Amino acid sequence: MLRIGLIGLRASRPALLKPMPRPQILIPRAFPFTTGRLLLQKDANNDPKKDAENKPEIDKEAANEMVRKDTTFDKLPYIPDPKAEALAKKNGYVPAKEWVRESFELPKTDVRRPHMLKWKALDGHGPKLFALAVILWIIWCAYMVTGRGGNEGGETTLANNTFVKYKIVKKMKISDDVELIEFKGPERSMLQPKYAEYWDGHRMFSVHIRQPEVQVVRSYTPLPVYMMKDVDGKDPLVKIISWDTDYNGFCMIIKKYENGEVAKWIQSLPIGTDVDIRGPFIDAVVPEIPADVKPPRAPMEDMPSRIPADWKYLDVPKPDNLVFFAGGTGIASVLQSLLSTNPPRGCVDIHYSVRTRDEIPFERLLYFLQKLGRIRLFMYVDNENKFISGKDIPKPAPLNLKPGTDTTDYNNALAQAAAQKNDKNRQGPVYAYVCGPDGYVNYMAGPRTYDGQGPVKGLLGQKGWTNDNVRKM
Repeated sequence: MLRIGLIGLRASRPALLKPMPRPQILIPRAFPFTTGRLLLQKDANNDPKKDAENKPEIDKEAANEMVRKDTTFDKLPYIPDPKAEALAKKNGYVPAKEWVRESFELPKTDVRRPHMLKWKALDGHGPKLFALAVILWIIWCAYMVTGRGGNEGGETTLANNTFVKYKIVKKMKISDDVELIEFKGPERSMLQPKYAEYWDGHRMFSVHIRQPEVQVVRSYTPLPVYMMKDVDGKDPLVKIISWDTDYNGFCMIIKKYENGEVAKWIQSLPIGTDVDIRGPFIDAVVPEIPADVKPPRAPMEDMPSRIPADWKYLDVPKPDNLVFFAGGTGIASVLQSLLSTNPPRGCVDIHYSVRTRDEIPFERLLYFLQKLGRIRLFMYVDNENKFISGKDIPKPAPLNLKPGTDTTDYNNALAQAAAQKNDKNRQGPVYAYVCGPDGYVNYMAGPRTYDGQGPVKGLLGQKGWTNDNVRKM
């Protein structure tokens, strides 16, 4: 009987075996071991007859094909290894003195390597593809920065040459014919000017709203306020825009007239409707004065107690005072100037004519402005039979050339206004502004001409006002 032993021998250093004659052993080519070498040991105690009886009959031709004898190491001398023999005897294994080396081939397996996807069409085009990706990224960044594509002309903030989509977000009724409507514009792109830069109290502006069905454009005055919804379900609370945030919205006072098609159309629009708006268009400016060398006046806030006191103007002439004559929704212009950043430095007299007291907007803010000493309000209500007349019109005052004399340090603007309330040396208004419907402007300062101004007539003309100190809006 034959014993088959497996010994791992290195191919680079083959073991030296003692040659001997031996019978041929049939070993199939597809042997199920993973090694390529076998050592066959011949045992003298085995019975060849029994082995022959147990062997299956094999065709000689098939045997010749399956057997391949490796005679590479047949003639090598036998080299005894005492350590290996001692170790083998210790474990009960008696090594044979004669060894035969046989070799065979491993069967071919059907295992395939994973398929590697290779785009031969893109070989060598890596730099070109990288350059293309960079160009597309630059185009995308330019699109996001400039905001192109969102509106007509690609503007994302107000622009006086194109219309921009503004959405109606809130509405509040002031009276039967008057509504306060809040509009909100698109998000500002990085290269567009900040929304806060439009609000300058020394520069009053209006915007155009387009009625797309009949292509009619009308001017309206935006206000730097927004409406905060009341939790009790009452009318929203009107608050001034915080200048620390770049708020992209404003409110407008829209009054519905009998022949005012655009105003009727705007009031009929539901919340969420987009409206075409362009601007700003400057209507009037406050003339520069020597006091403008000082930092701007603190803007109006919803908490008057937080507003700091005004500058003392001890080294420059005191600011000149102004007067506004407003009728109906024309009060929006003076409110825009007073509620914006950089408001007028002097005191503003407001002569406000309105049909009913229900049409008076922002009574809370008007009250705060009076407490701060920034305005003096004179009301003329039609249904109370109180109308403005020539005796209510002040004469124009000369420019102020005297510096201030009050050296007191005040905690805030409220304390300063209370101390200067009864100032006997208070200066009269130097510049006058008239804003309202055409009939009101004609009555107060004469009709407008093609340039929007014209000679100053009416009540102001009777008091000595001229084109040098009057602006019709």
